[in-house]
Amino acid sequence: MGLFTGIEKRLDTVAARLGTLIEIQEQNNRLLTKILAVITPGPAVEFSFVVTTETGEVLEGVSVVIQNRHTTIHVKGVPKDADGNVTTLDGAAKVTSANPAVTIQNLSEDGLEFDMRTEGLAGIGPVSMEGDADKSPDAVKLISGKLDVTVPAGDAVTVDLQVGQETPNTP
Repeated sequence: MGLFTGIEKRLDTVAARLGTLIEIQEQNNRLLTKILAVITPGPAVEFSFVVTTETGEVLEGVSVVIQNRHTTIHVKGVPKDADGNVTTLDGAAKVTSANPAVTIQNLSEDGLEFDMRTEGLAGIGPVSMEGDADKSPDAVKLISGKLDVTVPAGDAVTVDLQVGQETPNTP
């Protein structure tokens, strides 16, 4: 019986150490869950825009752009959570231009980067971005952002004269 008693004591020691290891692992899991909650961004609630002008200047957090005619500028939409952290969308963003002077080109696969190109037409209107902030496959929560774009007319190079009705002179 002495042999079995020694084995039982060793098994009790191993069980106690195993219990301690399980308790430490549970503590580490709780700590990891807290860390992940702090560093994992929440769902997107807004877009912030980063614009690279035709001169290469990078403007962050802009909502209004004055873009000259015959230019192309690069735009990146950045989805952010309620705390301002960069996050992701569920699927690609959709970009549209309501400005007749601006065309959208070179749209990235995720819809977050594109070029705004202008030609000779002047105009005022928004370029909008919309995306699904809910990352679950069964739900959709749309968020949108707007970049107000003004394409000013150039300097005058001609003058159009309009002739009015002829009126007689009184002597």
